[in-house]
Amino acid sequence: LQDNQISDIEPLSKLTQITLLRLNDNKIKDVMPLVRLSKLTHLYLTRNQISDITFIGALTQLNELALGGDQFRDITFLADLTNLRMLWLWGSQIRDITPLKKLTQLKGLNLHDTQIRDITVLGGMTKLTWLRIHKNAINDITPLANLTQLTGILLQENQITNIKPLARLKKLDSLSLQKNQIDDITPLKGLTRLKELNLGGNQITDITPIQNLRNLTSFWAWDNEITDITPLTELIQMEKLWLWGNQISDLTPLTHLTDLEELSLGINKISDLTPITGATKLELLDIDRNQITDISLIVKFPKLRSLNLRGNPIQDMEPLQKLLKQNDKLKVDIPASNELNIEPPPANR
Repeated sequence: LQDNQISDIEPLSKLTQITLLRLNDNKIKDVMPLVRLSKLTHLYLTRNQISDITFIGALTQLNELALGGDQFRDITFLADLTNLRMLWLWGSQIRDITPLKKLTQLKGLNLHDTQIRDITVLGGMTKLTWLRIHKNAINDITPLANLTQLTGILLQENQITNIKPLARLKKLDSLSLQKNQIDDITPLKGLTRLKELNLGGNQITDITPIQNLRNLTSFWAWDNEITDITPLTELIQMEKLWLWGNQISDLTPLTHLTDLEELSLGINKISDLTPITGATKLELLDIDRNQITDISLIVKFPKLRSLNLRGNPIQDMEPLQKLLKQNDKLKVDIPASNELNIEPPPANR
């Protein structure tokens, strides 16, 4: 029943044997009829217009509950739903999450885009395997140190400076920390299971701690203060690497990253592309606003689908003309001062 125009759910009150109900994306204001559905184990009510959600507290058999996108503030009605395993409360006006204290069986929790600052109660939820608390006002993540079963956590867009509590989370394979106030990533050095790591939009200068994270396939460290990327030298499983907005000039450490499919290096100090010519699987290459004059090496990337060359003092555009004739799927951003006159490939004439 999700994604409709439903506003009246009174007829559902007779379905007393139902265990799963999806009512996301409707226009429901009154959920009182659901109180009679005592056998419900899965209830999804995100993005409605619910004014009073407290009746949900009577559904004590719930294993999964999704209430994201509604503007409620008080979640005391959840205090006794101790059978919950998955809970979504994103996009609400919640400030106090202490009513969740007894929900220690939770394995997944989504509290993103609320107004929470204090996450003390999360320290007791030791069975959590995934946690989304991004886009809040959190600055102290000490309680997370106890959550050693976590495999994925989203912490971006908070006010975090100290990430020491993350050092114990050895099972993490995905971690997002972008847009915080982090300058020291030393606590991440032992998180060797990480496959995806996002550190963009912080104040990081030294990425040495990630040099042994050899399972990384995706690394984002855009908009930082990085000059030396030597720690990336042996991260040969890397497929996506976003480093735009730093102070990088030497790409030599990327020589052996031949599995790269996406490489974003815009707004740096790069003049030589030679070290990345082995990355023949590249589909996206962003090198805008650097110091590149010679683009003859771009013919080494036959699989390119997106190429950004803007803001470079390129002297000869002939290599690009050649590549475009061979690759009709390539989309290019070029410096305004350079003009191309490209004949379409024979198949498209």
